[in-house]
Amino acid sequence: MTLTTDCSTPAPHGLPSRGTQQCAQSILDLIQGRLGGMFARLQHDEPWPGATRLTRDTLVAQFFYERNEADTVHNLLIPLFPDVRQSRLTDPVIIVHLLMARLALQRGER
Repeated sequence: MTLTTDCSTPAPHGLPSRGTQQCAQSILDLIQGRLGGMFARLQHDEPWPGATRLTRDTLVAQFFYERNEADTVHNLLIPLFPDVRQSRLTDPVIIVHLLMARLALQRGER
């Protein structure tokens, strides 16, 4: 399986940064249903620059969606939406739109 690397911020010598590694592992945790591991990885203290930060914030919103915390997801997505749209990163754009549509459906909107 190939993961897209929207969360790529290259480290010196072409190695993936710690943030990129954490992001990729978090995606695998999510796919395998390990939400606790996913959330723990997303909370590490190292900086999450640029695209990595947007992907992390999107994954955090997805984590809370999986835990049925719609209000938290909504509060995370509203400020995130303009940055994700401007970034044109494929995965975060798809995830944010999907989560916003699911929240609207839950509220009875179409």
